[in-house]
Amino acid sequence: MLFSFLVFVSLFQTWQYMHRILHWERTTKTSYWKVFLRTQKPQDIEKFYEVDRTAVDDSAFVANIPLDYKLIETKQINFKKGDEHTTEVNGETYYLFDQHIEFAPDARYSWGRMTKKDHLLFNITTEVMQPDTMKEPSVMLAVKTESDGVFLGDKVNRIAVADSLINKLQTVSFNYVTPMQRRNSDLLTIFLWNYQHKKYLFKSLTVKVYEPRNSY
Repeated sequence: MLFSFLVFVSLFQTWQYMHRILHWERTTKTSYWKVFLRTQKPQDIEKFYEVDRTAVDDSAFVANIPLDYKLIETKQINFKKGDEHTTEVNGETYYLFDQHIEFAPDARYSWGRMTKKDHLLFNITTEVMQPDTMKEPSVMLAVKTESDGVFLGDKVNRIAVADSLINKLQTVSFNYVTPMQRRNSDLLTIFLWNYQHKKYLFKSLTVKVYEPRNSY
């Protein structure tokens, strides 16, 4: 009797797969039981799938942050007068990029130790000032992930400054969804990269970490 039932379930799940009821690669334990022995997908099944890391952009993840995610950590890097590599502009303290400095102070996370969910969403914001006119962006807001020293992937946002914003503070922000975790020690690093070694002023870096509210 049990054998017959298992054969039936196997055949039925093949039918579900062929009719896209059982997802071919993003099925989780929760989504599996949501469609178990069902001939139609529940309307809300998408939010129970494993995150799609092949997406070109992260708009699908950030469209409803208050509903789909909860804030679990906020970190802000600011600078005080007298800190190394800083300068004063109109009474404000900035980190000074120049031809000798390529990377700004960074924020590092072992994201696997922060959640039992299948991913985290990082919202990253920086305030920068470009003192001189340049033909193209010379600094990037960047995220890098690695596992035991092996590079996993990255995402960069070139910071373009319009002529009207020269010598004015500009806020730049973007979102990053963590890749598939390999080990708890997997490391995510957020930093500014002065890849052309030009002069830039960096005021702050704010990182907000969000955990999905779903149950898997």
